[in-house]
Amino acid sequence: MNFIINYNFSYLLNISAFLALFIGALLGMVIGALPGLGATIGCALLIPLTFRMDPKVAILALCSMYMSSCYGGSISSVLLGIPGTSGAVATVIDGFPMAKRGFPGKALGYSLYASTVGGLVGWLFLAFLTVPLSKIALNLADPELFVIGLIGLVSVSALGAVDPWKCVISLLLGLIVGVIGVDFYTGATRFTFNNISLGDGVSLVALFTGFYALSDMLDLCMGDLGAHSITDTKRLKCEISWAEFKNVFPVILKSGIIGTIFGIVPGLGGGPASFYSYSEAKRKDKEPETFGHGNPRGLSACESSNNAVVSGGMITLLTLGIPGTSTVAIISGALMMHGITPGPELMNSDSALVYTIFWGILLSIGVMFLLGKYTTSFCARILVYPNYVLIPIISILIVVGSYVGRFFMIDMWTAAIAGIFGFIMEKLNFSRNAFALSFVLAQLIEFRFRRSLMISRGDFLIFFNRPLCLILWVVFAYMIFYSIKAAKKKRADRREVAAL
Repeated sequence: MNFIINYNFSYLLNISAFLALFIGALLGMVIGALPGLGATIGCALLIPLTFRMDPKVAILALCSMYMSSCYGGSISSVLLGIPGTSGAVATVIDGFPMAKRGFPGKALGYSLYASTVGGLVGWLFLAFLTVPLSKIALNLADPELFVIGLIGLVSVSALGAVDPWKCVISLLLGLIVGVIGVDFYTGATRFTFNNISLGDGVSLVALFTGFYALSDMLDLCMGDLGAHSITDTKRLKCEISWAEFKNVFPVILKSGIIGTIFGIVPGLGGGPASFYSYSEAKRKDKEPETFGHGNPRGLSACESSNNAVVSGGMITLLTLGIPGTSTVAIISGALMMHGITPGPELMNSDSALVYTIFWGILLSIGVMFLLGKYTTSFCARILVYPNYVLIPIISILIVVGSYVGRFFMIDMWTAAIAGIFGFIMEKLNFSRNAFALSFVLAQLIEFRFRRSLMISRGDFLIFFNRPLCLILWVVFAYMIFYSIKAAKKKRADRREVAAL
């Protein structure tokens, strides 16, 4: 309860904090509604604007954008049958049929209320579990943190791509790019090609902006440039009755818990959480045959878990320093750019920032609800503009965003190369999220591994002679076993489909 008793609310009760929450929520809803964009790209584009901000205000803007974009993704899912974000893929299953039956506003209403309650469920876990978990995490030494980093990588490889080997390759590529720069122990340069601008490593902003935003713009350029996402803007008012809300509330609550758990585990995120919640809701429903034809419980389950993932991912970041999702990885990078290292020490070094994140996420949920209720129809009208209008605008933001981070020309080249690289990875079914998460984890894993060996004077037994380390190795072994089992199941399913 310290976050209530000991917090100085003046950090939030000022015009800059409110503007950050409002603008972040509004931009998040708009970007989430645009097919192919989403929270990861939105936060990557927003980071350059936060460089001159106070760290607390910057994080408020990013968290607000993350939360609102999760709901925004449902707008295009419901109206077009095209998921605005990866977490909104399952929303299409029941959201789009409900809209086609003539109830787009009602479908958006279910989505908004489910997103709000799911976000609140995740926030309760964040507010009341982060501090106890951070105290436990303070007892973790370098060997434990190294193994936890490995567990994060393995959990990504288990669910990161259709082909697990392609996911492993994506992880390895992310690790390689993540160690570019000057060695923090020896001072030797690694993969910099004698370019001093790469001494501090590859710019996270430039890399992620190009990797996600530019690659998706290239994908849009391959399609119909004159295509309009939507033309009919009737019946877009976002509302449901109290009786309708009560009917779906138990599903929303359960799905919020599932989403939080999926957010805590690195590498899962909104997509798997939404599908699992949807499957669980269908399995427990009295009328499972109505799912896929506009069932409000199926739609609500997806959106609740999708938004609960936000707080779940922040729990892992604040307690262990490991981002649970690719978007949280970008928020982690934003913290680092402000000289703040996320992890268990953060509670002792800057508890005000941690408590600001707690209250900021709660306020962002409220702002998201109000904006969603009164501006959803306006946000949806952005989809009226054709691709040839949207692509140049977003491309200009990519160029500006990649350059203003450090004002290095190399960062613009980084964004361009990353965009082409991300486009190729997506077309070849490699895992972009696995690459992004391993890029962020690369330095943590290397730093903890090498420092552990320095402490033990080269004795590898330091990773095995500590009780907690042994427990974590058991978890690591289980994740390896699960990955192999999942890969075998996927191959068997493909053979069955091929035999039909």
